[in-house]
Amino acid sequence: RLFPTMTQAVLQPDTISYNAAISACEKGRKWQCATWLLHQMAASNFTPETIAHNAAMSACEKAGAWNQAFTLFRKMHDRSVPRDTISFEAAISACKANQLWVGAISLLEELQSGALSPNALTF
Repeated sequence: RLFPTMTQAVLQPDTISYNAAISACEKGRKWQCATWLLHQMAASNFTPETIAHNAAMSACEKAGAWNQAFTLFRKMHDRSVPRDTISFEAAISACKANQLWVGAISLLEELQSGALSPNALTF
């Protein structure tokens, strides 16, 4: 509701407002809204970075939309968006929720082979 109101008031959303809105969707477990905002962000010529993707993945994870969370994780790689430990946590959680143990182990190995360190949540 906020974004249509902003454009009607001649206010243009920026990266910060998109990230804040996606984070609000995460807290409200509104994964469809979070992924829509991520798409709108890109369509508005803003580059969704790691923070926006992680918040959208977390919204998907919290709402039980595990496939969407994993899809966003893969799209990060395809779009050359840097993935951090939080990104891997969400993807590993998606694998665990779907009992895709080989995928979870593969992601953990990928995490460890990079410059990132696993934490208590990734194990």
